[in-house]
Amino acid sequence: MPPTSFGPQVLTISEKTIIRTAVVDDEADLGDLYFKILNRLGYSSPRIFRDGNSIVDAVVRNGQDYDIVLIDFQMPGMNGIEASKIILEHSPQTKIVLVTANDSVREEALSLGFYYLQKPFSVKSLEQVMNRAKVSVIGRQLEIESDSP
Repeated sequence: MPPTSFGPQVLTISEKTIIRTAVVDDEADLGDLYFKILNRLGYSSPRIFRDGNSIVDAVVRNGQDYDIVLIDFQMPGMNGIEASKIILEHSPQTKIVLVTANDSVREEALSLGFYYLQKPFSVKSLEQVMNRAKVSVIGRQLEIESDSP
């Protein structure tokens, strides 16, 4: 009979966990670059949006749901914070990563519970903030699974 272990329990999370990701940036080249980097980091086929209005339409009107939204702050029409607030009204579990060169919105973003990434940034910094958001998403998924009968 094997000995009973009273030590810490280790939970292994499958690398195949699907994290539904969206990228919102009005600069096509940046959106495409984020897509390639996120794919390389293991985020399968992030959905690309070119402005705040288009992702809000996708979430509100079309019922699309994302675990993580990487969104630029400064865009024509609706800025990233305005769009994110609407997204969270309809999908409160979504994690927002606000990307901006405008440091004046840092405190507002953090007070809203967003992850914040200051431009310019390295791929390593993007990977770190996405991993923090991913851990939060996976933790929420595990809570839901453990609450199910």
